[in-house]
Amino acid sequence: MVLLTSAACTAESAQALEEVRAFTQAVHGGGLATPPAVPVSDEVVVGSMAAVSERPWLGLLRMEEGRVVGSAHWVAPEGAGTYIGSLAAGDGDVSAVSADVSGCHARVWRDEAGAWRVEDLGSRNGTAVTSAASGERGAVEPGGAPCELHPGDLLHVASTTFAILEGYPG
Repeated sequence: MVLLTSAACTAESAQALEEVRAFTQAVHGGGLATPPAVPVSDEVVVGSMAAVSERPWLGLLRMEEGRVVGSAHWVAPEGAGTYIGSLAAGDGDVSAVSADVSGCHARVWRDEAGAWRVEDLGSRNGTAVTSAASGERGAVEPGGAPCELHPGDLLHVASTTFAILEGYPG
């Protein structure tokens, strides 16, 4: 909610992410992850939070001209991850992208060590990550080493940009 409010007020995605980082540092000790649900009694928890994994999911929040477009797409911490591309058609894949995104452009997943990763799958128009920590933009080379993703980073898939979140869907 803080990210959406900041983005709406500032109309600048980078400034909104910085405001969210400052807020979470002051209020939550710096973590951008949504804390897991904790039952208040011994009763069975009913609803969507009952099946939440203990490990947070990765959220891909599409941004256009500094504004949020749609809702976050959530990547489960288990499994092969999510493919991003104009022709990505598998369950959980992201195909709501700009026309310059390759058919199967990039893959996002959580590795065995628990780090979120992105790899370019041989795209024509490139993949890059802008670090939330440094503000530096680095290319993700096709066939090269995957790049680590952190909450607050921006993932650029050709001209489509996603803000990286960590939390729980629902």
